[in-house]
Order: sequence, then structure tokens, then C-alpha cells
Amino acid sequence: MKFDHLRDSYLSRTRAAAPVANGKFVARENALALLNAIVRSGDRVCIEGDNQKQADFFARELVKLDPAKVNHLHMT
Repeated sequence: MKFDHLRDSYLSRTRAAAPVANGKFVARENALALLNAIVRSGDRVCIEGDNQKQADFFARELVKLDPAKVNHLHMT
């Protein structure tokens, strides 16, 4: 196992997200493309904050992901 696996994974995901982002911001219509780029099977996904609208939006986009590609997520 590589000692820098986590760093490589982070860099890979940020590179994959770059085309759909405008700096630190992602347009609402690009949310699904962003999730497809960064979420991998077995990931831990944490929904933080107290904004129910954001959590609802995130949940609606998350269920649109292909379950054959993204599965066994750990939601916290």
C-alpha cells in the first residue's frame, strides 16, 4: 500500500472536479457532475450545518448517482 494514498485520492478528486467548478463555487446545475467526479464507493459522507434546504438539495442530487458506480456510502 502506498503511504500517500490519501493525498493521491484527494488530488485525483480535486482534478476531476475542476472542470465543473468556478474556483470554490459550483453552479446548481453542475451539482450532479461534481458528485460524480468526487464521490467514490465506500466514502464517508457527512452532511453538516443547519440549513435544511441545502441538505434536501444534496440528498436529491445524491440519489441520482449511478448505484453501480457509487454504493456502500457511510452517511453521517
